Amino acid sequence: MNIMSSDQNDLTIASYEDNADRYSNATRTNIGGLLMRWLDSSIEGLASDALIFEIGSGPGRDALYLKSKGYNVQCSDATKAFLVQLADNGLDARYFNVIKDAFSGTYDLIL
Repeated sequence: MNIMSSDQNDLTIASYEDNADRYSNATRTNIGGLLMRWLDSSIEGLASDALIFEIGSGPGRDALYLKSKGYNVQCSDATKAFLVQLADNGLDARYFNVIKDAFSGTYDLIL
């Protein structure tokens, strides 16, 4: 198994920092097709008060979809530019680097 090194992760995050707006503009805002089916199957059977933690929320498209379904989503990203976009979209977001940071809570679903 090839695990991304810390240096590779830092380069990836730096690239997202430099291109967050471009990424967001190029990402479809609506959920459909395979992605919608995957998200819907991921939440199947979860209680409406379930807490979902999303790793790498980006601009928040998936979190907004889950929120529209009534779920509480804790967004996270290691890119500060995306954290700003998430806040601008009215989403609760925190800095989290999945390679370097430890989970600090209990969640019903981690995406």
